Amino acid sequence: MVMQCAAISVLFLAAPACSSAPKTVPPAQKPYISIQSNLIEQFRSSEETTLKRPEVIIRALFEQTGNEITVYPSEFYWYFHIPVSGTWIRGTIVWDLEKPNLELSYYQVKRMFLPDGNENFDTQNKDGWVGDLAKDLGCEVGDVEKGEKGLIRRVNCLGIAKVFHYPYVNQDREANRTRLRAAGVLLPGEEHWGDFIDESGLRFSAIYLPSEKIFIETLHPGDERLVRLTYYPKQQVYHDANSDFVFYKDGNRYILIGVYKFHVLENDMFDGPHDQLPHADMWAGNIEMIGSIIPKLSTYHSFAAVDQFGNLKNYPGARFVIADHINYEHINDFKHIPSCSRLKKKRYSCLVDQERK
Repeated sequence: MVMQCAAISVLFLAAPACSSAPKTVPPAQKPYISIQSNLIEQFRSSEETTLKRPEVIIRALFEQTGNEITVYPSEFYWYFHIPVSGTWIRGTIVWDLEKPNLELSYYQVKRMFLPDGNENFDTQNKDGWVGDLAKDLGCEVGDVEKGEKGLIRRVNCLGIAKVFHYPYVNQDREANRTRLRAAGVLLPGEEHWGDFIDESGLRFSAIYLPSEKIFIETLHPGDERLVRLTYYPKQQVYHDANSDFVFYKDGNRYILIGVYKFHVLENDMFDGPHDQLPHADMWAGNIEMIGSIIPKLSTYHSFAAVDQFGNLKNYPGARFVIADHINYEHINDFKHIPSCSRLKKKRYSCLVDQERK
């Protein structure tokens, strides 16, 4: 039996006997993936985390991430979920074009049980903290810089420097529309408003349907490899195991029609792109402002006045919803889909349950 020298080398972690030439051993590199044993050791730590000390959290966050950070989704939220001294911390860093500071918000992840004994999802703890990196922590926060590929903001906290990138996704809209048409995502008579990237990291195309006066959100062709879809023939829908999103396959395109209810209640990264707008592109002039879209929608009235970035003026803290989805609990919540697929009119409104409200 003949065995290659390289195989002996790998198997026994030693230089092969068939070669006497000296070997150069590369220096050991620090693994960039956090492995299970590291987490176990950290959770065994006796150090108590004090959530009232945000500098502990920001130092742990900055030490566990790279020097350059891409910020998603489209509304300037950077989500994080990190282990800190025996507990899990979840939060966001929010940056605004109109404010010089970055807002840090975090809380300790807890588990709750519903009265019927079922385990609920993570919930915010009252010991959470909200504040500005510059004002409350003394961090250096630079102004927004307009780069060729997106917006940039430079931050230095506790001696650790970070560069936050907010990428453009609508720089060459006509070329993208050509791609969407070729892929069967944009059909004749429909209007492509623009693309956006959701908190989940998926890219969607917002397409306006003049016949029904609604928007649909279709998965961008380049992101189909990022979903793990399971088909349910009885409901005629696809479920994504990564995000819990539910899609309806319409020809060659996947239309987002459902978001898992408990992700919405938790307000996490998979709560759906209901109000994800490409702010960087809007700010840079790559796309029209959201205010010009609302008059096209039949479900919105004059009281729903918004600013250029989709904030409802008459309802502080509320945002414009570009498309409706079903907040589902079970796959059987889509049992109406087969009947929708046979409709010639109001078909897409039926898919997102508008016709049954």
